[in-house]
Amino acid sequence: MKKTFPSFLFLLLLFSSTIRVAAQSVFGYSFNTVSPQVCPWDSTKTIKWPTGWTIYQTLNDNWGGPVDSTRCIGSAIVNGKVTIALSQIDPARALFIRAGAEAVQSFGTGTFKPNALYHSNVFSQFLGSSTPVPLRVGADCPEDICSGMFIGIGIPDENGNTNAALRVQTNIAEMEGNVQFWEACVPSERFDTQTLREVVLKYTFEPGANLSLVSLRLNGVSIFTEPFFDEPGLVTAVKATPDFLVNNQYQVPLGASFSVYLMQYTAPTYPGPQQLSYVEAAPEPNTTTPQLIVLNVSEFQSLFFQPFVQFRGGLTEGSETTRHVAFLNNQGGEMCLNFIDLIFSGGDEFRYSSGVLDIQNPYACMQFRRGSALRVMENGKLHYGRNGAGMLLLCATSTIALERNATMTIDGLLMLNECEPDLPPQHIYIDLPAGTSLRFTENARISNQFSQNQAMRLRVRMQGGTLDDAALDPGSRALIERIYPEPSPNMAENVVLFPNPVQQDATLQYLAGMRETVWVKWLHLNGQLCAEQQFIAEKGMNEWKIPAPAAPGAYLVQVSGQAGTIVKKAVVVE
Repeated sequence: MKKTFPSFLFLLLLFSSTIRVAAQSVFGYSFNTVSPQVCPWDSTKTIKWPTGWTIYQTLNDNWGGPVDSTRCIGSAIVNGKVTIALSQIDPARALFIRAGAEAVQSFGTGTFKPNALYHSNVFSQFLGSSTPVPLRVGADCPEDICSGMFIGIGIPDENGNTNAALRVQTNIAEMEGNVQFWEACVPSERFDTQTLREVVLKYTFEPGANLSLVSLRLNGVSIFTEPFFDEPGLVTAVKATPDFLVNNQYQVPLGASFSVYLMQYTAPTYPGPQQLSYVEAAPEPNTTTPQLIVLNVSEFQSLFFQPFVQFRGGLTEGSETTRHVAFLNNQGGEMCLNFIDLIFSGGDEFRYSSGVLDIQNPYACMQFRRGSALRVMENGKLHYGRNGAGMLLLCATSTIALERNATMTIDGLLMLNECEPDLPPQHIYIDLPAGTSLRFTENARISNQFSQNQAMRLRVRMQGGTLDDAALDPGSRALIERIYPEPSPNMAENVVLFPNPVQQDATLQYLAGMRETVWVKWLHLNGQLCAEQQFIAEKGMNEWKIPAPAAPGAYLVQVSGQAGTIVKKAVVVE
């Protein structure tokens, strides 16, 4: 999600890493010292690097790839901070700044507490350019991150060998002018021993970038936790007691106000894509018939997920197959997805009214399987993805549902897939009612790569809403099909006027079979013209606000279009 931050924050951030090292920091580095050393790739050259760090480029733009040994990239202290002259680099390749083992272990504790929540941040800036330096912040680069931070955490492997497996979490770049401030959530896992092994910064530039006069100033990097985050509320089950029953559904709060919660992996298995752990929602006492249970994340609450944890309805009483229906509803809280797949199926939904849905990993994904939905509630504005990172998987019979005046912006990869091998080839259908909007950013992509015969399409029923796919690449745009309702030969069935009576503005819905001009007139009952407006109708359902006359009373509203003229009676009240 795009963030902005005020300029006065810059000075505060200069000191943030030092402050956090003194507090509860796994790692913190302020980039205020350099050490001379012989270039590892050319013994004839001596360079200076931040103490404990390596500056390099690779031949394949992967941080662990073969190093470009033709370049010895040095740094210097300028105004108290490490600064790298970018004239030294190949602008067509990514620049990496990697902490060595000594730095990782020396600047902070180097360890994570189990079942805790951490934050990572990076603060840097470009100098020497009066215009924004063309830093690439999308996901269409090797390792699926053009610019950002890699955090490698050593965890036990499946056999219990300490530090034998590496879990890589990420921090995706954000940029405001020539200043970069990246921050991400980093949930730790249940293991007693979790060790920081890698901290890598990556900067990728747009093709043809002129960096001859540009320098990169490194201000600070930190991975830290705060009070309340180091011991979050651990969610292992959702118990819907009768106190929460409202209108035949359970409305369950996540917990107390101003609290932080972590969906915890509790299964006896080793966490992995085939070995999931479930937080299940069920009535207490349980019932034999399925119940709807809504888990609400409210304002000033935060909900995070450990890797490979899912939320779903529990089994009904006495059944081994029938489950309760579980909705996860964000009503203003913060949710951060890093290194997870969050799967909804069997009628379950993710509902969004407001708040933050922060995606910090290119592979973080919400999956909507058979019969489930991502629903943006009335007046909600959901931005899904982050500079092209993050996936949204829509499976057969799932959908995106937009309530009245809702907006959905897709800023990542939208995947279309049947998801079940026994299903025949299908399409995804989305209704776009009047007042709603579905938008794709320039970083968004659509893929049907894994659908049967790559035949799946996104079919959008144009019912008066707005579909903005202009920023998509041609291949992605070709996977969208607009479905327009056909207008009736009877003009009266194509026009809806509400509310009636009306106080100030009436809403006019008009179903057009083509692009056309529509005239709307307010008439007194004697036929005298009171007011007139002209609209351009697009093919499909259109919706306009039409001001009512100031004087209360009975009026006629005359609507004229390609198919003819219709007159409706309207009453204006004070």
